[in-house]
Amino acid sequence: MRLLFLFLLSFLFCFISNSQSVQEHFSNAKTAYEKQNFEEMLKSIEKAYDLRPNHQTILYYLAIAQSRNARQDEAITILRKLLSIDAFNYELDTEDFNSLKENERWNGLFAYQEFMRKPKINSDSLIQINDSQLHIEDVEFNVYTSKYLVSSINKKNIFEIDKERLVPLFNPFQLSITGMLVQDSILWFTAAGFAQSGLGQDSALLNTSKLYKADLKNRVLLDSFQLEDSKPHLFGDLYLNENNQVLISDSKANTVYKLEQNKLLEYITSDQILSLQGITQINQSYYMADYTKGVFYEQDGRIELVKTPKDLSLKGTDGIYQYGNGFVAIQNGVFPNRVTYCELNGDGTEITKFEYLEKNHPAMGEPTLGYISNGKFYYIANSFWPLNNDGEINNPENINPIILSLDLPEERRKSEQFKVVDYVKVLENHYAEALYFYEHNWLSFRKYAKSHGYISDYSIFLSQDNQEYDIVLETFYSDQEQLEKIETRFKEWLKNIKGPDFQNELKPSEFRENVKTEKLRLETNSNTFNYWLDKCEDKNYHAFNFWLGDWEVYNRKGGYLGHNTITKIDFACGIQEKWTSGSGAFKGSSYNFYNSSNKRWHQSWVDNQGASLLLNGKSSKSKIIMNSDSSKLNQSQITWELLENGNVTQKWDQSSDYGKSWNEVFFRIYKKQ
Repeated sequence: MRLLFLFLLSFLFCFISNSQSVQEHFSNAKTAYEKQNFEEMLKSIEKAYDLRPNHQTILYYLAIAQSRNARQDEAITILRKLLSIDAFNYELDTEDFNSLKENERWNGLFAYQEFMRKPKINSDSLIQINDSQLHIEDVEFNVYTSKYLVSSINKKNIFEIDKERLVPLFNPFQLSITGMLVQDSILWFTAAGFAQSGLGQDSALLNTSKLYKADLKNRVLLDSFQLEDSKPHLFGDLYLNENNQVLISDSKANTVYKLEQNKLLEYITSDQILSLQGITQINQSYYMADYTKGVFYEQDGRIELVKTPKDLSLKGTDGIYQYGNGFVAIQNGVFPNRVTYCELNGDGTEITKFEYLEKNHPAMGEPTLGYISNGKFYYIANSFWPLNNDGEINNPENINPIILSLDLPEERRKSEQFKVVDYVKVLENHYAEALYFYEHNWLSFRKYAKSHGYISDYSIFLSQDNQEYDIVLETFYSDQEQLEKIETRFKEWLKNIKGPDFQNELKPSEFRENVKTEKLRLETNSNTFNYWLDKCEDKNYHAFNFWLGDWEVYNRKGGYLGHNTITKIDFACGIQEKWTSGSGAFKGSSYNFYNSSNKRWHQSWVDNQGASLLLNGKSSKSKIIMNSDSSKLNQSQITWELLENGNVTQKWDQSSDYGKSWNEVFFRIYKKQ
């Protein structure tokens, strides 16, 4: 949800204390540019950049100033950062960058721009709502009716999607409905007053907000909460933490509030945050999306920006959702719009890997919020913020709102999962108390863990005729590490539980006398998938995995050669290569697979120049060497090797004398983008 900042090509600075000085520095730089005083331009634009390092226009002018002052490498680095934010609206092929065109990295910018512009589509269209005047913000699922819910900005209500009908859950509200959160039978949602709500500039409701609590099953409002002060507030996202406390984000106060004893209390706040959006929790840390700066984390009262790889910008992040050991981010303040998965390091302070799950999807108008369930991400693809003019929707193309369903990547590709079974014997006939505990406390924790990707699944059932135990609890985990981590966390959580609400003299530990745990293989229902797992589990099939990834490729001197993407082939024991040269003119692809019958690796290469190459060979530790037909006069040998720093080298040698002597054709150095 864009609450404060809408960054297009125009130069807007608002709602921040240093905005005047930023605008001043930029104006000075622009004046210096017009006078062709490039040295002075560089001084001024560097000052603006220090204050606003993620603003597209500042980045563009900084690159121009650096180019005009013979600082080619710095200019190319800044342009690459710009392209990670906006790959569409800034011209590269201008005379301002003539000094860069002899630089070895120049052509790489165009390849990277092409990569960023290229659509990546992995989702399915879940629902297209037949209402071109409906501005929606968030989506949730009603378990009681098995129908989807959407919150509306301009129609100021929550609607249930019933086939072709939109059924309002309540009478219309005075404020726009922004975020939603389902907690068992409770529906929590936020409301805020915008110009896009249809409120006039003099309305007393403008910049006011409320948190609502409703009975989802009976569609009855139970309570509402707001801050008792005269300050402006815009409530947006909601989050339910592991203690079942509701947190809400306020993008006007840039503060996270916690609902405690029916009061909203300030929980996390920082002057560093300029435009607070989504919130989530990973382990013991909270993560907060700043629409301008990226993603912050809070650990032990300390608030810092999450460190990112050089080609990742988290500007424009709206919704943020914990998944695995990282988070899924919806980004709508960048071009193209995108959904990004970020994996964190051990202490949660730095992103070690990232993947664009979707970008430049044709349905993306402005993606906003969603939720994760059972390994899928459901999200609003085209919230009508760009079409909403003070509550009136200007939609001449009659675009309909769309909800997309996106399969999320597995945190780890492992064939085994584990099932932990707890067999519970109830003591002294306290069956009702024990059942209450497990159907509420235990089940509540498992629901939370599954919705956040901590576990794969769970179940609870009662034993009717077994004399040894009364209740059976099952929890499914993706691997041993996840099992150990979540079981430890559950035991810590269990210590803080006070027990059932009735006959409370029993401690929870008294319900768990005879607990047995076993680890079992979890079989999938897919015969095709099982067959693939059985055939590809051997370590030899994974010997080439070090080549997997998105790579920028260079020569020994650091000259940019092109981009290579190496991916696993679904339901096959192999990997595929897709190569694009720096100029974009030369493209090719190869299929690589391990043949268990002769215990050798094989590669088949074809390209857009009509050339082909067949190779085979063996793997050793961190290295694979493949050769062409050894009976031929002209032969090729290619060696791939994993280096200690994570880079990969590829060396191609050719022989014209039956392999007696060899000459190097090329040497490539692969670096993760």
